[in-house]
Amino acid sequence: MKILFVDYRHVPAPDAIGNCVQKIRGQLASAGVSSDVLSFKLTRNVPDVLSDEYGSLYTAATWMSLSYTGRSLGFPAWRVFLRSFIAVPVKLFHKAISLHGEEETFAPAACKNMRRTLERLCRENCYDWVVAVSLPYCIHKLAAAADLNGAHLALYYFDPFTFNATFSEANTNYRLKEELKTCAKAELIFASLEHEGDWRGTALSQYVDKVVFLPYPNLVPYDGKLEAAKLHLDSGHINVLYLGTLYDGVRTPDVMLRLFEKMHEECADVRLYIVGSCGGKCVTRMLDEVQKTLENSLVISPAVPFPQAMDLLRRSDAVINLGNKMKNQMPSKLLDYIAAGKPIINISPNRPCNTHPYIARYPMAVQFYNDELADAAGLEAAAEKAVDFVVENRGKSLSWAEVESTMSGFTSADVAKKMLHAMDSAKK
Repeated sequence: MKILFVDYRHVPAPDAIGNCVQKIRGQLASAGVSSDVLSFKLTRNVPDVLSDEYGSLYTAATWMSLSYTGRSLGFPAWRVFLRSFIAVPVKLFHKAISLHGEEETFAPAACKNMRRTLERLCRENCYDWVVAVSLPYCIHKLAAAADLNGAHLALYYFDPFTFNATFSEANTNYRLKEELKTCAKAELIFASLEHEGDWRGTALSQYVDKVVFLPYPNLVPYDGKLEAAKLHLDSGHINVLYLGTLYDGVRTPDVMLRLFEKMHEECADVRLYIVGSCGGKCVTRMLDEVQKTLENSLVISPAVPFPQAMDLLRRSDAVINLGNKMKNQMPSKLLDYIAAGKPIINISPNRPCNTHPYIARYPMAVQFYNDELADAAGLEAAAEKAVDFVVENRGKSLSWAEVESTMSGFTSADVAKKMLHAMDSAKK
């Protein structure tokens, strides 16, 4: 079997979804299945094709949203200015008439070139399966519209489209119409476990028989080369780490910061390191206010490359995971935390939480819910519990063998196995 994955960003470095695709490809390779990747060309100097240990990495077109200036592509200043001048009113017009839902307004020419490249690769390489990976949803749409030269089409959802709470509710009907058309052309649909409610009891249920629900494929030991991060973790303190993005309305740090302030009152040796992008005025204000109070006990650092993030993860005493407010989306970094075998403080905004299937199995985790931390008594009790947890588990970590044993059915190898089984069954 030969598979082509189509995703958004893969070369020169994959994004979060691209990393998931890489982990699946690694497991497929172990099973003797070769796979290639086609993605958008995000920078000017990226080659059209590269090779890695699992197959070939192809790029197509020049990925340019109408809001994108193209400066990083090396365009001259006059061209950047002209594009910016034209782009703004065009994008506003597109938004006004809801042509693109809440997705980025992607340049039609880029998507057209991507489709042409996909069709050419299918002719040249005779793939058995094309797996279109979203978001952005335009990848599903262009794959469904393409001539795949006999290859079977599978759609892989890491994020929902129609029922995505980060998109405008006013555009739901448009997104549903587009999604139904695309799903009709797919032979298989892979979706994350937390999306199951989107496919049952909704208009999408007519295609639920095509859907295979999968855990996130991140649960695999990191065997890449670590890079020493410049950020220093003081071994004289208990170092608690948060890795990832914080942004207004989706993943705000207010509950985490309240809990940590109380933890610091209980135990002055505890330090919190927040490493990642912080976007939005509310998030920035929260962090500034708490840092004034805690000073060196709260360290905020920009995002670092994945090998450096893994280095920080290995050196930390415990990690914090913040659940998403959206019940059908889950932060994939939780699987990186589990794979590293670190003690986990999991904070969830919802009951039940979509992280529960993972946290319930993991033996070195403590669970808190936002409503438990809403009043002073609950917050104090939680802080005492959290301090006891990090002190008791300081310096501890689970081996990969222990993780693999306790998380059976949720590993990257399990995901790849389920995918291959579904593909074999669909072809028959």
